[in-house]
Amino acid sequence: MIPRRLSVLLISLTLTAAACGGASSEGVEISDTPSAVVITSGTGNVSVSAVDSGATVTAEVSASGEAPEWSAELVGADLIIDDGCGDRTDCEVDFTIEVAGTADVTISSADGGITVVDMNSSVTIAGAASNVVLNGITGPIDVALSEGDLLGARLVSTDASFTTQDGDLDVTLTEVFDSLTVISGSGNVTAQVPGGGYAIDATTPDGELDIKVDDVDGAASSIVMRTDSGDVTIYRR
Repeated sequence: MIPRRLSVLLISLTLTAAACGGASSEGVEISDTPSAVVITSGTGNVSVSAVDSGATVTAEVSASGEAPEWSAELVGADLIIDDGCGDRTDCEVDFTIEVAGTADVTISSADGGITVVDMNSSVTIAGAASNVVLNGITGPIDVALSEGDLLGARLVSTDASFTTQDGDLDVTLTEVFDSLTVISGSGNVTAQVPGGGYAIDATTPDGELDIKVDDVDGAASSIVMRTDSGDVTIYRR
């Protein structure tokens, strides 16, 4: 299928040092409401927040060589965003995305901070070296980092998974859930959860284990929290 650009208005906000290199800022507005947003980012920060409908994408581009051809286009009902840098190491794109709060969010990032706020949808994040902030997410969550810290607040998710090979993970779930997984190769893992009983699998060979909720065999809700080096903390909201 040929990608379709539907109701897209390209707005140049500021432009300095264009194709020959330098920095620029550009934006795209989409009046149609996407059902999902898929973001591919090499080096650069990504921020996603909710609006009532449609979508707006702003890209802050910096490059020492030719400016990358970043893109934001509607393909079917999916908003596909790519920084256009590919394997280049001399360019960076920071994305600020406002999208309908019901749109599922998928982010692949090689290096840069990620923030997702007030989305009533699923959130999936894969990052090589990314620090992540999630605030006000209602829906399934799956975050897998090779390196980086994560802070999650006001999360409502029946199934949530957070993993990093190197970094601290700190999450707060505000309502009862089916399963919660928080695993770090090296770092502290912390979860704040509603009161009640949980089937808990929590281990750390090199750190302190502090569990302040009831561990109940066969409980409907399960918690898996592990780190190879660091503290494991579970406490009530």
